Amino acid sequence: MISADSFLEKLRKLFEERGFLSYENSSKDKSSEDASVLHEGVRQVLGLKTEDSVYMYWEWRQLKSSFDAMWTEFDRSASKIDGRTTSIIAFCSRPEISLADLLQVLDLVDQGNLLSFPQAVRRPTKSESQVRFVGKRLGAILMTLAIAADLTNSGYGDLLSTMSEVGKDEIDTLDFLDRLIVREQFGKASIKGPSQIVISRALGRAFEKTNIDRARDEISEFNFLEFLRETESNSNWAGLSDKDVLRRLLTIAPDTAEASKKANEKFLSN
Repeated sequence: MISADSFLEKLRKLFEERGFLSYENSSKDKSSEDASVLHEGVRQVLGLKTEDSVYMYWEWRQLKSSFDAMWTEFDRSASKIDGRTTSIIAFCSRPEISLADLLQVLDLVDQGNLLSFPQAVRRPTKSESQVRFVGKRLGAILMTLAIAADLTNSGYGDLLSTMSEVGKDEIDTLDFLDRLIVREQFGKASIKGPSQIVISRALGRAFEKTNIDRARDEISEFNFLEFLRETESNSNWAGLSDKDVLRRLLTIAPDTAEASKKANEKFLSN
């Protein structure tokens, strides 16, 4: 765990050494390649990828709680300096905000209102440029689905059918998949090779293609759980072999990329 005082000390040190940029100046000031805006610095201190959502990490529940507490306290400190209610993002967006102003915010933070941050472990991935939504919540679901199918020896058809019945949103879906993987396996979980992501890749493409078609027809887009339920109601996923699951997804969204085609063909021929 990273304690509140250690987090604030490291954050202060990072900005003092590398420089701080307001959001307004981040695209204009090229004086220091290492200088960061606030959220980039926070994530660097915590060892997180800048553009990742918290859901890309096994410890997303603790991360989310710690971030919520941190942003609330940062908002309170910024509001105290401004003498009116504001947010730290709005405060740090103003072009005149300097490193001294940010350090003043950090000085006013009440550490008692912060939570420790976990040492977060990123979910394993493979071929990130080819898999839709990696880094986002849906990307976390797609990668975890591949891991769960491997570790539990479950067929994708049965998993997708069960996922369509679980909870009310994507967070419930991710929570279901996480519970299939016992905590002791989090650090050992891996994506062993391209063959392990062909279905997750095809699933992300099918979801995306379906929403593109719906938008073209001026129909409201599905969220991921709605997509699973729609496809389940059209034809049950349960009982389908992994090869049949892939064939069905490729029917929804054919993949013409050469590398993907080769991986899909190899998967279907084995």
